[in-house]
Amino acid sequence: MIEGNPCEASTYKLLHCESFTDQNDTFITIDSVEANKPYLINIDGFLGDICSFDIQLATKPKGYPLKQKSLGTLQLQSKIDQNIVTLNWRVDGELREELELFEVHRQLSTAFKSQLLKEVSLQFNAQGKSLDNYQYTDTLKDKGTYVYDIIGISKGGKRRLLDRKRIGYWPAGVYRSSPRLFASVPLNFKKKSDVDLLIMNELSGEILFNRTCVECSDQELSIDVTNEVLRGIQRFRIEVYHLRSKSQAAYNYRVSQDGMLLERID
Repeated sequence: MIEGNPCEASTYKLLHCESFTDQNDTFITIDSVEANKPYLINIDGFLGDICSFDIQLATKPKGYPLKQKSLGTLQLQSKIDQNIVTLNWRVDGELREELELFEVHRQLSTAFKSQLLKEVSLQFNAQGKSLDNYQYTDTLKDKGTYVYDIIGISKGGKRRLLDRKRIGYWPAGVYRSSPRLFASVPLNFKKKSDVDLLIMNELSGEILFNRTCVECSDQELSIDVTNEVLRGIQRFRIEVYHLRSKSQAAYNYRVSQDGMLLERID
C-alpha cells in the first residue's frame, strides 16, 4: 500500500507491505487514511503469472487474515472414518470471551481457494457461560490431501486464523491401482552444465520439490511425481534453469483421464 501520485515515484511513501503466496481472498487493514489523498496498491506476482484482481474497500474485514496467531491455539484434533472427517477443538479463557463465532474452511491441495464449510457460533449453557468444546463433521467425496482451517471472528469483527489440520483421504485400492507416473522433461542445451528443475502445482503455484541434474546437456530427464499425484495433484509445471548459459524453459503436464499417464501440454 503506497501513498503518492500515480507514476510519480518521488512522491511515494510505503504505508504497508505484506508477504502472501496463497490464492485465497484476503485483506489488509490500513490506519489513518485521509480523504481526497491518492493511494496505490501494488501487487507483485511471479514471472509469467496471468493475474486478475477484484479490490474492494470496506469497513469490515473479509477473507483470510494474513497475520495469524500461533497455530495450535484451539488444540484442534481430527479423526477420519472412511470418508467422514470429525474435527474437535477447544477454546479457553480470554479468547473465549473475545470470540463471537468460528469459520470452518476446507481446501483440497489441487484447488485454487479454500471453501467456507460452516459458521459455528459460540454456544452457551443455561447460566449464560460460553462452552469450551466444539465439533464439526464433514463428508469427503474426492481422494486427496485436505487442509482444514479454523478462523476466529471476534465481537469487533477481527478475523484470525487460529488452527489448522492437514488430512489425507485415500479410499481402499488407490495405492494398489496407481502406476508410477513420470514427467519426461527435455533438456535442450548443447553445453553441459548443472541444470536446476523446479516442480510446481500448476494450478496453485505451490512449489512441490526441486531437482538438480549434474553436468547435463541435450537429453530427456524423467521426474517421478507419483507421490504428488497420490496427494491429488493433477496438473504440474516444471521450470528448467541451465546454470551455465542462464537460459530457462518451462513445461506443463497433466494426468491423463484414465490416470495411467502423465501428458505434456504443448
